[in-house]
Amino acid sequence: MLLSPKAEPNFFDPADFYAFASWLNLAKPSSSSQALRRTIVGRAYYAALICARDATRSSTSGGSGHKNVVTALKQKNHTAGSKLDELRLKRQKADYDSEILTPREVDIALRSALVVLQALGKFVDNTPPYKSDYLDASHFLSAPAT
Repeated sequence: MLLSPKAEPNFFDPADFYAFASWLNLAKPSSSSQALRRTIVGRAYYAALICARDATRSSTSGGSGHKNVVTALKQKNHTAGSKLDELRLKRQKADYDSEILTPREVDIALRSALVVLQALGKFVDNTPPYKSDYLDASHFLSAPAT
C-alpha cells in the first residue's frame, strides 16, 4: 500500500472530489442526464489522479502528464495504476465522445477511483457533503420580485 502525503489543514484534499462524485451518483436528480454522468466520471478521475500524482510525486504537466502519473503508480502498485489508466480512458470518453455513457460505466468508474484511493491510503468519507435537496432548482430560481 502506498502512503499518501499528509493533508495540510489549509489545503484542499482532492479525495473530496470522489466524495462529491459519489454523492452525485446517489442523488441522481436526473438519472438519464449525460452531463451528470460525465461530471461524475470526471470528478472521480481527478480525485484519483491528483491523489496519485501527489503520492508518487509525479507531474501532470505536458502532453503525457496524466500518463506519467499512471506509469509511476503502476511501478508502486500495478493494480491501482491499471485502474487509474482505465479511469483515464473513461474520463476521455466522458469529455470528448458523444457516445452515450451508461449508468454501469459510471458505477465502474467510481469503483475504479475507490480502488486507487484506497491503495493510496486515502480514507473516503461517504457521508453526503450536502443536503439531499441540494440540486433542487427551486433553491436557485426564485419568482421575480413584484
